[in-house]
Amino acid sequence: MIKFIVVEDDKNEQNEIKKIINKVTFKTDINFEIKVFEKYDSNLKALIDDCDEVKIYILDIELDNKISGVQIAKMIRKIDLEDEIIFITNHDHMFEEVYRSVYKVYDFIEKFNNFEERLTKSLTNLLNREYSNKVFRYTARNVELDVYFKNILYVYRDSCDRKLIVRSVSNTYAINMTIKEIKEKLGPKFKQISRSCLVNEDYIESFNFKDGYVILSNGEKVEYLAKSYRS
Repeated sequence: MIKFIVVEDDKNEQNEIKKIINKVTFKTDINFEIKVFEKYDSNLKALIDDCDEVKIYILDIELDNKISGVQIAKMIRKIDLEDEIIFITNHDHMFEEVYRSVYKVYDFIEKFNNFEERLTKSLTNLLNREYSNKVFRYTARNVELDVYFKNILYVYRDSCDRKLIVRSVSNTYAINMTIKEIKEKLGPKFKQISRSCLVNEDYIESFNFKDGYVILSNGEKVEYLAKSYRS
């Protein structure tokens, strides 16, 4: 699932952007959702804070509100360096300020300069990337889960509930899979530290072989490091 997050206070512009998104995605098999906001609010903040979602932001720079599109982008980049940001504006003089103040801007599109063509091209290029290679997908009767591999800290078997617990940067999920099954999906970056636990090696800060645990870069301790997996 890819979420398009549109922040635009003009209704006509909102409809135009939604039309372009629908046109670009029409010939793909990508699952997507469009979320539209006129300003920064608690619902937008919740979407920004959820780092497990794959998102493409389309932000109007000048909003009829105290918080501008540039300020929203800075909030995004405080916790999210990966998802793409496209700025749209009626003022081309904002170009330099945007690129100096916001990390990793994908595109800057003036509304008066071939807007539909340029936004279509940018979105098409983004959707052609292989997001599926970076996302763990799980679907069951009551659960539909898409999580970036890079945001999964570790996975372990809960012996009481007999569920597999996926611990991500911002959430915890319970799914019906075996360690063997999920290990095959996640690949070699996930180190098996015991019969019932996999840890993303990118988050491993240190091993304590004596007491049998791993310390992650966020300070979390993950037990138990069995002897047979100390390699």
